[in-house]
Amino acid sequence: MEADWEVEIGSGAPVIEALWPGFIDLRRTPERIGEIEETRKFPALAAALLRLNRPGSSIDPMLDDLPSGSQVWTSKCDLWTLDRSFDPWDPDEMDATPVESLVALACYIDLLPGNASLFAGLAEAETWARGAVGRLRKTVCRCCRADLVIRRAFKSDSEGLGITAYTTACGADSNAAEEALSCALRALVSAVRAAASNSVQML
Repeated sequence: MEADWEVEIGSGAPVIEALWPGFIDLRRTPERIGEIEETRKFPALAAALLRLNRPGSSIDPMLDDLPSGSQVWTSKCDLWTLDRSFDPWDPDEMDATPVESLVALACYIDLLPGNASLFAGLAEAETWARGAVGRLRKTVCRCCRADLVIRRAFKSDSEGLGITAYTTACGADSNAAEEALSCALRALVSAVRAAASNSVQML
């Protein structure tokens, strides 16, 4: 799977507002997942959000080897269909042929650390991002890519770091694009939870 990471923390760069007005805390109220409009449109996104926010992994076969649950939580997400006129995509960047890239979908998920030491500073956040990207690149999942962007994050009156995880996928038609994005989200969840768990063990 194609994947990369970058840092955007300069003046004027986008920031993560963790407790925005529409925030739903899926750690404490996972039953409210249906209130998130994007998850009603795309069930794979709902599954990804629930797994990212779930404190334990015993019922997730892909993650049973992890010693603990997710060390991150999600704040905001979005889902959209790319328009080639305004936001062209490169098939090569998603390991796809031109025929496999007629339709493209994208989504993002804002990730915040559940453990304050996880993204304690830029160096820790970069180490985490490199670990997650390394795992993603080892995943067999074509016609998609993930990009992790380290950003400043604000929660009430405190400031720290968070990560916006973008996933993009393409296909010959909308069904194929949705299938590829589903694969990308499953890979993202596995990589994020594993990277977070490994980071905590190293502290």
